[in-house]
Amino acid sequence: MKVLVIPQGPAYGTEASYNGLRPAGNLAERDGVEIGAAPPATPREREVRQ
Repeated sequence: MKVLVIPQGPAYGTEASYNGLRPAGNLAERDGVEIGAAPPATPREREVRQ
């Protein structure tokens, strides 16, 4: 079985991303399961206001 995980929350500041990846970690322990993580679609460079 192949599983693709797409986090939709911010990487830091909330537990939503961590809680979303916990089931993926449990699935990864099973035989025959491949886990892939897709990064969120955000621009690589952002302007920082000062």
